[in-house]
Amino acid sequence: MDYNNKAKETIAEISEKSLISDFTLSKNDLQSIWGYDEAGKYLGWLDAPNNKNIITEIKDFISQENINLFKNLIFLGIGGATITAEVLMEMLPNKDKKQIKILDTIEPSELNNIANNIEASSTLFIIISKSGNTIETLSQLSFFWNYFPFPKQYIAITEENSKLDQFGIKNNFLKIFNTPKNIGGRFASLSYFGLIPAILFGIDIERFLNVTKKIKKQYTLNQQNNDASKLGALIGRAMQKNIQNMIIVVPTQLEYFAKWIEQLVAESLGKNELGITPVIYFEEDAINITTENAIVIDYSKDQKYEYSCPAIKMDIKDINTISAEFYMWQVAVAYSGQLLKINPFDQPDVEIVKITKNNVTSNQESKIKIRLTNNFFNQAKLHKGCIHILSFGTKNIDYVNQLHYFKNKITFTYNIQVTLQFGPRYLHSVGQLHKGGRANSSFIIINNIQEFDTKVPDTNFTFNQMIRAQMNIDTYHLYKQKKDIAMLTVEDLDSVIDQI
Repeated sequence: MDYNNKAKETIAEISEKSLISDFTLSKNDLQSIWGYDEAGKYLGWLDAPNNKNIITEIKDFISQENINLFKNLIFLGIGGATITAEVLMEMLPNKDKKQIKILDTIEPSELNNIANNIEASSTLFIIISKSGNTIETLSQLSFFWNYFPFPKQYIAITEENSKLDQFGIKNNFLKIFNTPKNIGGRFASLSYFGLIPAILFGIDIERFLNVTKKIKKQYTLNQQNNDASKLGALIGRAMQKNIQNMIIVVPTQLEYFAKWIEQLVAESLGKNELGITPVIYFEEDAINITTENAIVIDYSKDQKYEYSCPAIKMDIKDINTISAEFYMWQVAVAYSGQLLKINPFDQPDVEIVKITKNNVTSNQESKIKIRLTNNFFNQAKLHKGCIHILSFGTKNIDYVNQLHYFKNKITFTYNIQVTLQFGPRYLHSVGQLHKGGRANSSFIIINNIQEFDTKVPDTNFTFNQMIRAQMNIDTYHLYKQKKDIAMLTVEDLDSVIDQI
């Protein structure tokens, strides 16, 4: 890691006692900070790199059940459940990606497209949900089970006694991996959530974990002066100084790793009316970004930039060393949480907007109807916050490209940071920051829900009704918190872009 002078100065400004100087990297010390009943019970990730039993269990299962004979892997999950698999898949050689689908959506056309185009007999379904009670993941499972009710082609990764666990037991799934209760979903990349995909993808798992063991030892021996503590200090001090944004610059093949960082930072630290907004840029766009009121995390490969704000230049050598980055970021965020007196392991504002089977049909009409105008952008610039574009519904390539153009045009016209998120996924990743973080963010909610629809098996509602309920409930809660919001339909998008 290479720090510019402003980053070094920011880190050096920390004056109050913190984990960096007063504690070592151990469960006991971290529990003494937060208390066992609060964050202390979620510290299993600290020792995850040393868990040989999990590796043995996964390898034995794959060998005994001839899992490598499956030609196709389909992962079902939402938000943090599948993000590590997406990071790893993105870094695989192109020839290996055709056999893998990772579905973190409930959009009906996408579900049906996959169901109609897979070779069922050679497909293994991997269903991932930490709680095992997430309605989106259970609905994905119900959909595919309705088409392909073949229990020996399903494995689940979930907590014991969850709804997913019970469904798997009842239907005699090939295997259920019960996740430790003391590891939260976004901190689970070095547990089953990440190790099962890594082994299925053919990654050298011993090398994958050995690099992490080495840095864990380094952090333990030198807790006052290591990359994780410095990164955590930079983030924590930036938030203390009311710096609003963390700009993450990556090459395109690290997009999902940037999204992994985005979720970890946003969901862990975006609470108590604090937070720092991760904003992702590809390296080819970095030359145009504004760094006012920001820190920069730069993973670009070829570009060399001089930033006028605190910045760290980082590097990932290959897929076998990404595990060390996972661990470093997890430790860093724990440091930041301690410094800021924030519990980084809960997500209270995510829970309040979750839909259930009982409230889908009652939330089909929006209570909020605020149209997007140019004054919205002027107010957002005045607030010196960030604009979040939240899209619900279909997500095809042309539409995504259109939204990226929309995002960039707002950014460079109004000199303001903009993020682009897709529902319902963002509700399980950065949604905590939106509602629990700083009050000066603004939101554009885009309705791109199409007519094509599919009923969720064994319910009285459809997938689009689920999406619409999520959009309406989240919009209402943002409005109730007095956030600046505006509604937009996809039919109006072109004319809005032209007017900017």
